[in-house]
Amino acid sequence: MKEFNKYNLNLISDFPMKIFKEREEDLDLIIPIENRTVNLCVDNMPQVIASRIQYSNVNSLMIRISKEENNNIGTIHFLSDEGAHSTMSNFEIDYGKCNIKVLLKEYSVDMLFVDTNCPLSYDKI
Repeated sequence: MKEFNKYNLNLISDFPMKIFKEREEDLDLIIPIENRTVNLCVDNMPQVIASRIQYSNVNSLMIRISKEENNNIGTIHFLSDEGAHSTMSNFEIDYGKCNIKVLLKEYSVDMLFVDTNCPLSYDKI
């Protein structure tokens, strides 16, 4: 397992990760996952969603984080190819309130957001 613990981001991954782009105010991490299906699982997800959100044929994950001390808002991007402009979907998170795990499963990848204030079942994975 690889770990990234900087700028209040706590990330654990079964896949290699690299800094793709670094600017004065933020940086982009890329995690290549080789066109796998991603199961997005979030602690304390609204009850209207039964278990997960799924993305198919994801080539890479990109996580853009702030380098500012009091800003923990980042974006998660699901990329269809090698380029940063191939985003299929993205959303913002407050990564200061969760740990992120990217775990290889037999036929997919689980991307878990584990609430650091009130961890549920995902923290045991």
